[in-house]
Amino acid sequence: MRRQSAGQRSAAGHIWDSIVALGPEPDEHRYDISDPNGALRELLAGSTLRPDNSGPTTPYVPDLVSWPDVSQPPAPLLGLLGERGPAALRKWRRHVLRDSDEARQLRGGACPQGPCTDLALLRSPVDCASFRGAMVERRMLVFSPAHGRRGNMGIFSVPKKSGRLRVIFDARLANCAFADAPRARLPSASAWGRLETGGARISATSADLDAAFYHVQVPEGMGEYFALPSIAAKYLAPLGITVAGMTGEDLVLPQVVVLPMGFSWVLHLCQTVPQTSLCRAGFSPEALALDGHCGRQFSDDPASVVGAGYVDNYFVLGGSAKQVGQRLQAVTDDLVRHGHAVHELQAHSQDRDFLGLSLREGRWLSPRTRNIWRLRAAIRAATRRQAISGFLLRVLAGHITWALLLRRELLCILNATYA
Repeated sequence: MRRQSAGQRSAAGHIWDSIVALGPEPDEHRYDISDPNGALRELLAGSTLRPDNSGPTTPYVPDLVSWPDVSQPPAPLLGLLGERGPAALRKWRRHVLRDSDEARQLRGGACPQGPCTDLALLRSPVDCASFRGAMVERRMLVFSPAHGRRGNMGIFSVPKKSGRLRVIFDARLANCAFADAPRARLPSASAWGRLETGGARISATSADLDAAFYHVQVPEGMGEYFALPSIAAKYLAPLGITVAGMTGEDLVLPQVVVLPMGFSWVLHLCQTVPQTSLCRAGFSPEALALDGHCGRQFSDDPASVVGAGYVDNYFVLGGSAKQVGQRLQAVTDDLVRHGHAVHELQAHSQDRDFLGLSLREGRWLSPRTRNIWRLRAAIRAATRRQAISGFLLRVLAGHITWALLLRRELLCILNATYA
């Protein structure tokens, strides 16, 4: 037998340590004979629409809706971004809208059966008015006389991990009016995998933006493109909502004036908010964990820190625990100063889970243990079937790709197994 080199022994030892750290397979996946598709259903639960875009996944329950804090008004998008924001947004009608003829052609085939709306809201004008009243109270919505105009968005709910409901807008028709959004640059698993600890032990900390989408007010006039179905003025009057000259059966048009989750630009714009704040707080572009950026090696130098924004979360990692906490606070102060609401500030730690990843002992970064076992069980359930849909394959491939991107060379597994 060929004798192993020192490098081979070190690699084999690292692999074994990783297996030991993973631990035994959880009982919920080991003994899954009675429910072989449990893990698969859990992965699919993250999809907001069914494969055919047929409708909401969770019925509307008023008391479960996760609304923004009523005491915190939406912050203007242009104010959050300041001078660092894209110049195109200041003249958005010129740079962000499509040509009107092209938009008309796209609308013809975008939504043949109309936007998706929860049946509970369609069947009850009183519940529909109450829902809109809750949005008005949080300054998410304004009204204007319909004058024959019709809404171009639907509305439904999907479950959050907490059990509450997240409001989603079916904006397929509304999106036809807008040019394609720039690609959002995110801190992918590949970006995290390119970080090297060197001789340092890394501490990580993070915070969340509260209701990130619905705390951001769109530029003036853009709400005209985000209209919900019209409603008779008589249903709004008991809520204290009036529109000049509109009474009784007169129809008024609700217009959403915050970033609607479902808008084609929403990911790019929301991702830009924490990245802009990180830069204002002193992070250079090179110190941001982003897909496509070069790797970075940490050291014990207090200045050796990396920041990242991920839509409604932001993170700071570095070799100095004190510096990590101070730099996160600087980002938080900047966001609050510009009008955003922040919650769930996490204390720095060398053992932390974030974005489906797990930092251990300040040195090792891997997919969360539970996620690895769940993905394995989902793959096992899928391979027991004689056939699977393209939708299911896309969901599985997405989760597999995210995990493999932490070590990009592992993508050869997909290359070898795809027919």
